[in-house]
Amino acid sequence: MVNGAEERHTEGAYYLEWREGTKRVRVSLGKDAQDATARRLRKEAELNANNHGVSVTPTPSKNGHRQLSVAISEWLAEIKPDEEAQTLAAYTNGLEYFAESCTKQFVEDVERRDLLAFTAYLRDKKDLAP
Repeated sequence: MVNGAEERHTEGAYYLEWREGTKRVRVSLGKDAQDATARRLRKEAELNANNHGVSVTPTPSKNGHRQLSVAISEWLAEIKPDEEAQTLAAYTNGLEYFAESCTKQFVEDVERRDLLAFTAYLRDKKDLAP
């Protein structure tokens, strides 16, 4: 609500941010408000459980597919020790842009046309070369 009137901004995207020790973790959740809310609630439950000493492993979806945002976070965490800070920042930035542009929720659903749409997104929305 802005000045008493409901506004919808479809160009926006949702992000989830939390801290693991002193490290800030930020994950793009895409553009769907309901999905972002559900994922926020799951993450809150996971963090709450961890704070109380209960180990929680992320559960895959019912079809066994991996969520795109989880796959991105895991991959960045996996390569972090081996990469220079600038390289890691470039990978993180590029993957955040991809998550913003991609409407797919699961890695297995990403197709060639999503990658082509990403290059158009970089060109048209971010004013970058594909």
